Amino acid sequence: MSDVSCYVRLDDKRVKCYGRISRIGKRPGFWFLKIRVGCYSDDIQVIVKKEQLDSPPTMYSTIHFTAEKKRSPDGLTEELHIEKILYYSPFDPADVEIEYDMPPELLRQKESQRLLTRKYQTILLAYDKIEQYLHEVSRKHGLLKIRAPFITFSDCEGGGETFELRSKIPEFFKKTAYLTVSGQVDEETVTSRLLVPTYIFGPSFRSDPSKTRWHACEFYHYEPEIPFIDLKDLMMLEESIIKGIISMCLDDDIFIKCLDYLKRDPTELKQFVEYSFAQISYTEAIKILTRTGVKFEVVPKWGDDLTKEHERYLCERHFGKPTFVYGYPSKIKSFYMLQGESFIDSEIDDEPLQICESVDLLVPGIGELCGGSIREHRAGILMEIMKTKGLDPKDYEEYLSLRQQGTFPHGGFGMGFDRFVMLILGVDHIRDVAPFPRYYKC
Repeated sequence: MSDVSCYVRLDDKRVKCYGRISRIGKRPGFWFLKIRVGCYSDDIQVIVKKEQLDSPPTMYSTIHFTAEKKRSPDGLTEELHIEKILYYSPFDPADVEIEYDMPPELLRQKESQRLLTRKYQTILLAYDKIEQYLHEVSRKHGLLKIRAPFITFSDCEGGGETFELRSKIPEFFKKTAYLTVSGQVDEETVTSRLLVPTYIFGPSFRSDPSKTRWHACEFYHYEPEIPFIDLKDLMMLEESIIKGIISMCLDDDIFIKCLDYLKRDPTELKQFVEYSFAQISYTEAIKILTRTGVKFEVVPKWGDDLTKEHERYLCERHFGKPTFVYGYPSKIKSFYMLQGESFIDSEIDDEPLQICESVDLLVPGIGELCGGSIREHRAGILMEIMKTKGLDPKDYEEYLSLRQQGTFPHGGFGMGFDRFVMLILGVDHIRDVAPFPRYYKC
C-alpha cells in the first residue's frame, strides 16, 4: 500500500509532503514558508522561488510538493528547497475569519475555521490519543467492547432528557423512538446473556438546556458493565482505569508535546496517578458542606442532590484530589440502582429516605466525571421503583426479563469522555474538545 502520510521521505535528500501555509517570509527572489504538515510534528520551513508560484502565497493555502535538502549559503545548516509544486490552492485572505490571539469565546463561533489553528489541531490529536489508550486500558481489564444502538425506545436514565425521533414516513417504528441517553440498558442485556464484562464507547444525547462550559447535548460516553462486582470494587475499577489511561498518555512523547503546547503541566496529571482518590459517603459529604461556613448559592441539605458548587468544593478545596461520593438517597438517583438496607432521616422529606448503592466521582475543575452503581437485580423491587418514579414497566420488558432469567448482581459506571479530555488537557470548555459541538440554542 502506498504511504499516504503527510510527510514522506523519497530518499536521503528528497521528501514529498502536503500541508497548509502557517507563516510567510519574503526575501529577494524567493519566499520562506512555514508548512503545517499534519498534527504530529512541528511546522517545517521550505524555500520556494517566486517563479514557482503564479501569485504571492497566502496564509492557510494548501500546498503539495516535493523538496530537496540543500546546504545553506553559509554551509552551516540544511534547508528544504521546493523542487516541484504538485498542487497549490490559495486561501483568499478576504475569507479568513480568524485572528491570532482571538478570544476563545469568539473563536468558538468560527466552528470550521478554528480547525485551522494549532490549538484545535493539538486538541484533536490529543483526543485521539486519549481514546486510543482508553480502549487499550479497557482490554487490559478484560472488557469486551460492544456497540449499543443510537435509536432506543425508552429513557435509560428515567430523567426525561430525551430527543424524540420523527420520520416523514408515518408510524415508521411501532412505538416512540428516541436518541439514546445511555447504552446501559442494552449493554446490560449483552453482559447478562454472555456473562462477561463489557464496555461501550459511543455518543449519547441529552436534551438538556444547560449552556455551561461543562454541558453539551451530544457527547461521547464510556460505559463499562461488570458481573459480580460490589461498590467498593467498582470504585477501585474506576480509579484503576482512569489512572491507567493517564499513565499511558504521560508515557507518550507526542502527547507530552500536546500538553506543552496547551500549557498543561504534566506534574499535575502525575498527581492523579500517584495519589489515592478520596472516598466519602453522601451523608459525610453533606456534613462537610454544612460545616464549612461557606455561603453556597444552594444550601446543602440531606436529601437534595449535590450541585456543581458542592461537588467542586469537596474535590478542590476540601480534599484537593478526585473524590468518590457514595450512598446517595435512592429518591434522587436513577431507577436501576440497587436499593440498600439503610434508611436515613431527610431534611426535605417527612419520612426517612432509602440509600442506594450508587457512587459519583468528582474531579477538580469539572465536578462530576463519572456516575455509577450496583444494579438492582431483583425483578419485583425494580418494578416497584419504576412505578414510584413514574416509569411504565412495559417500556422495559426486555430489561425486566433479565432479572427473571438467570439473574446475578452486577454494576457499572458511565464517564463523559469529553469531560475527561477537558480534565487531562486542562481545557476549560467542553465545546473546545469536540470539533462540531452541539448544545442548547446552537
